[in-house]
Amino acid sequence: MDVEMMCGLMHDINDALNVAVGNLDLALEASTLGRCNRLCLEEALHSCLEIAEYMVRLRCELRTYSPAVQASRPTSSTIEN
Repeated sequence: MDVEMMCGLMHDINDALNVAVGNLDLALEASTLGRCNRLCLEEALHSCLEIAEYMVRLRCELRTYSPAVQASRPTSSTIEN
């Protein structure tokens, strides 16, 4: 899998995580939740946020070590022009 495909996949995973986190937040705001359900939702939310952190770290690693990504990064001269 090339770097662009991997970055695209990471973007899609991040979008899915954003939806999951948003829905979990909405569910946790419901006042009708029992203690057990609330704990399960909080654990699921924590797991989603942990996965999101791993995705950020992976993206940083890809940008750091990938020649293709390095070559496509704008330099100060291309930013000024």
